Amino acid sequence: MHNTWIDVTTILGWHRSAVGIVRTEVECATYALKMNSSASIKFCAYNPSKGYYEVEKGVVEETIKRINGHIKKKETLIAQPGPSTINYKAKFKSFILNLIRKLPTSLQRRVLNYLLPRRIAASSLLASLRYAKLALQQLLKPNATPVNVQQLGHRASDNVNSPFSQGDEYISMGLDWDQKDFQYLYRLKKELNLKVKLFCYDVIPVKLPHLCVGDVAGKFSHYFSDVAWCADEIFCISKCSRDDLKELLEQLGTPIPRLTIVKLGCEISEVDTQPEISNEVQFLLGKKYLLFVSTIERRKNHEVLYKAYTRLVDSKVHDLPLLVFVGMPGWGMNDFITDLNLDPRVKGNIIQLNNVSDPELTLLYKNCWFTVYPSLYEGWGLPVAESLAFGKYCLASSAASIPEIAGDLLDYVDPWDVPAWSNNIKYLIENPDVIRQKELRISKEYSSTKWSDTAESILVK
Repeated sequence: MHNTWIDVTTILGWHRSAVGIVRTEVECATYALKMNSSASIKFCAYNPSKGYYEVEKGVVEETIKRINGHIKKKETLIAQPGPSTINYKAKFKSFILNLIRKLPTSLQRRVLNYLLPRRIAASSLLASLRYAKLALQQLLKPNATPVNVQQLGHRASDNVNSPFSQGDEYISMGLDWDQKDFQYLYRLKKELNLKVKLFCYDVIPVKLPHLCVGDVAGKFSHYFSDVAWCADEIFCISKCSRDDLKELLEQLGTPIPRLTIVKLGCEISEVDTQPEISNEVQFLLGKKYLLFVSTIERRKNHEVLYKAYTRLVDSKVHDLPLLVFVGMPGWGMNDFITDLNLDPRVKGNIIQLNNVSDPELTLLYKNCWFTVYPSLYEGWGLPVAESLAFGKYCLASSAASIPEIAGDLLDYVDPWDVPAWSNNIKYLIENPDVIRQKELRISKEYSSTKWSDTAESILVK
């Protein structure tokens, strides 16, 4: 019997509350643990210097409990990716990508398409040149400390062992661009006839690199090319993300594997015991507030809400509800956070919460007035679906995949249009009956997707 291997590298190394990608891996692993014991489901993780290894089910169970907030974080060591023993290959890749970016746009794709199929040969050549350099140094300085060239150049792809058997299936849905060696995976695929299924959440780093941290377009073009060569099937979380990926792969000139749309679940795990609720969350439960659940980063567009709220304050709008941001601050947002903390117009009106547990998030959704989601671009927009699952109306961005979630059940606003956000928020808080009518329609017409349905569509053939 062939085994299905679920990669849990991402959640093993995750020590905060679950976000979109992490939640997907958590929920699918949870479903797999509940499947019939006769099911041939196993778990694995990846280490840059050792390759893939099996992860015991007990370790996965404890990891899920920790992330879901069911148990406090432990200091015990859980198997995590170790540091790579070499970095010359990454440096060389970065050097080449930087050179390509300096070329005219019309030439960049052509050069990238030429180099990508030859990258394995280039990597081998680079390693050979490095070994030759070390050997020459040893020849010229025979009294120097001997260098073990074999150990110095060791990497995961040098290993011949893996937990996989002929014809097995491998599924990864985590943060693969930072955690995997796709040359190694491709080699295993060919040697073992491994069936590889990977995920595409969005192609935003390539499509909208200016909204991301650093120069990521080249890195992610390379990543998506690797994914296309390795995968037999790629799961996409919306029609928008599928169409974006197909367009990108056509531009890159890679194979286009089967692209399958899966809908993400939107319920949040319930806790069996009485949860511990922070003072900050307890304070909000007796207040009127709007809720925005998202990592604080440029693409999520918290700034449009900040500007909309300052317009409302300047216009002397009375009885403004609190605006609650739930999410960890991302890179490059220090100036924005400083503005929130120092601007007297919003001090006390905009509240930031991070490290919120699932039980606390459930309470925040259930008790909010309505939610807001002004993101500039999304592969799906999970917090919008979560809001609807709790029966809460969401004033949402009109961008990308977001209208796919609920169709005409919601109202959509151009994410760049500050006056429109301000006017819509003002209208809703001054007309609470409108919100109640919208929520009544949501309760009658919206059908939420369960995470078990998502996992089944991925794991059950």
